[in-house]
Amino acid sequence: MRSASKPRLRSRARLDIVAGVALVSMLLVVTKLGDLSLDTRSLSAARICLGALVFVDFWTSRWPLRHLFYCDGPFCIWPRDVVSKGGDPQVPPSAFSVYSLSGSVHLNSCMMMFGGSVASVLLSVGLQTHVACFICWVHVYSLSTRSSSVQQAGDTLLRLLLFWFMWLPCHSHFSLDAYLSSLSSSSSSSSS
Repeated sequence: MRSASKPRLRSRARLDIVAGVALVSMLLVVTKLGDLSLDTRSLSAARICLGALVFVDFWTSRWPLRHLFYCDGPFCIWPRDVVSKGGDPQVPPSAFSVYSLSGSVHLNSCMMMFGGSVASVLLSVGLQTHVACFICWVHVYSLSTRSSSVQQAGDTLLRLLLFWFMWLPCHSHFSLDAYLSSLSSSSSSSSS
């Protein structure tokens, strides 16, 4: 079996799939989801698990590989030039990654600590939930576009879950956001 001389890249999304998803979404919104409703407690529990998953994934697989795949050092296997010149078969050269802005080990390590540790803990405890979810999504997306050689299908699923959780009411229960809003509403009702 021979490999292709030039790997093929998917240049754009299939419009029929995008149109179908948009049509189904609009039908669900128009019909107000019928009798189907989401329990926000289950979404909140899933938010906690999702934040924990980003945290564990970061510490077990991303952090130990930062010198090899995410920085431009003497031991780097996947420098930024490979991605920017189109040498990565999975990622187009125009793809954005915050980890491609600098090749510095220290700067990328600081950004990884903020995105992988701080934001994932904030997501799990539910403090500024939607902002923390956005930061986690940017972190996971940037890791996948910086070095696709250490990616798998589970990383794509994680990225999609983080994207959708940005829009869901996953901060309603088991979160510091809900606790702080209940404190502010109780103090405003008691002062009235």
